[in-house]
Amino acid sequence: MTVQRLRVVRATAKPAAERTGGIMYPAADRPVVLNRKTISDLPAESLLAIFFLLRDCWPPVVPPSDFEQDSESELDSEGDEEYSEEEGSRSGSDSLRGIKGRQPAREAGPRDLGWIVLTHVCRRWRQLGINAAPIWTDLSFALIALGHRWTTTMLNRAQDLGIRIVRGESTCNDNPRLMDYEAEFIVSHLDKIVELRLLDINFIELEQILEDKPCPAPRLRVLELTEGSDATWEDGPPILNCPMPNLRSLALHFCGVPWTLDIFGGLVYLELGFEFEGVEGHSLYPAYPQLFDVLRKASATLQTLKLDMLGDRSSGRGSDEGSKPAVSLPHLTLLELSGEPCFIVRIFRHLGIPDQAQFNLCPRYWPREDDAYHSDLASMLQCRIDAPHPKQLITHVDIQYELNTLSLMVRPSAKSLHRFRVSIERPRSDFSNWWIESLFSSLKLPALTSMKIELPVPTSPILPDSFGALAYWQTVQSLSLCEEHTLRQLLPHLHSDDILPYLKSVSLSGAWKQDLSGKAKAWSDLHGDVQSFLTRGKLRQRLQSIVLLSNSSDLSDSLSEALKAHYPNVTVRSLWPLGL
Repeated sequence: MTVQRLRVVRATAKPAAERTGGIMYPAADRPVVLNRKTISDLPAESLLAIFFLLRDCWPPVVPPSDFEQDSESELDSEGDEEYSEEEGSRSGSDSLRGIKGRQPAREAGPRDLGWIVLTHVCRRWRQLGINAAPIWTDLSFALIALGHRWTTTMLNRAQDLGIRIVRGESTCNDNPRLMDYEAEFIVSHLDKIVELRLLDINFIELEQILEDKPCPAPRLRVLELTEGSDATWEDGPPILNCPMPNLRSLALHFCGVPWTLDIFGGLVYLELGFEFEGVEGHSLYPAYPQLFDVLRKASATLQTLKLDMLGDRSSGRGSDEGSKPAVSLPHLTLLELSGEPCFIVRIFRHLGIPDQAQFNLCPRYWPREDDAYHSDLASMLQCRIDAPHPKQLITHVDIQYELNTLSLMVRPSAKSLHRFRVSIERPRSDFSNWWIESLFSSLKLPALTSMKIELPVPTSPILPDSFGALAYWQTVQSLSLCEEHTLRQLLPHLHSDDILPYLKSVSLSGAWKQDLSGKAKAWSDLHGDVQSFLTRGKLRQRLQSIVLLSNSSDLSDSLSEALKAHYPNVTVRSLWPLGL
């Protein structure tokens, strides 16, 4: 979600209870007053919802360079520790609203304090924001870089709720002195942190402090680390040695895993990434016996497991784990395996997960038929498809060629989660055709009744004269084709009367030359391929329903009447009432 930066404009000189707010958009020449109601008329719960939305979508912004020096000088100052709420608010709001008081060294703007500005538009907004402690619990380091005073202010406002810290955002300031301050801040407040994410950073300062003296983190529930520094600890970063009795979510990306530490019991979310892409002979390959032991420790509570391995194709061979029993994960609801097919096959083969669990398989490539892993992957998928529970039968398949993704679902609903998803990270140029046909030729989907297909915009035709995958879709009763380029490539294969013998309905989106919301539709607006399909296609004559979907809510009665007269099984429907 993209949020435009808003500029809060000084209100008219009225009493506080009678002020109205004006909001100027970047391209506007003057303020636009959204309504005539006073700020006091806006319910408190609505204001708080706005504050939370802005906090999550509009991250704090590091101040310009001429203010960074002020921030650093604050870090060095040992005096002036007393900092009132009134003084703290003026730094972000006085210059905006023109209130008399201490004048800043330069003209401040909403850029200085990000979303905090909107919590200080007026006295009522400010008081409401200050009293809402959960708003102030997110202490990203982009905000901490604004200085010690605002950090202290946010800590005070958060009260005793616990704080969240994310380090590694693009707006972070990598000034060495600030990084030292950030490391010391984490260590000194580790007892208050409930969520800590250090993402792809060179943050050796923190690691060195904790290596000498681990600190307890009694409230920490979520920890995510992505190694980005030159120093690599094969037994895991030093922060993992800190006591974390309440840890429930752990994500370690491309850093050593402390297999022997007692931090895995009680986890509900575990994500591990092994190896560095393009680095041969690195020591961070997955240690399979240790990995399985860790999963056994977490098996009583684990609900989400994500594993990713980047390495050579031979790293999964030569295992003696085949005779050992599977690791049972009875509470698992989502399994995601990414990387080399050999890694995916080896891990998946040794896991026992519930039939109703979702899983995503994301191999870096899909082997040809002569590769042993092709049959292994297909057979494992088939075992899951053949699960005996009737409510878990696969009835719908969603194919997105451009994303190289195939999703197998229990029902064709936007609210229905997929049971399986197979995505290819690095396909070959001829991937789309042979992968889909190869996969469907290996799988049996006896309950399949509906499909949704979206093809990419072709630079050249991607479908052969004979689209072999159609032979495996004979049980399909409902077919949804997305966008005009999908229609153009697939419709020619649907003219024969012996194709898809049980097909009853087809829905077409992107059937119009211009699908503008304010323009009524006419027959001439349909693409030529769609007109040909309706007038000459044999398949159209035996279908019970053909739905032409449109982004427009203005669908002309004349078109509907003409279609009803000549093609009684064809209807035009707007996407909007469907909530799509």
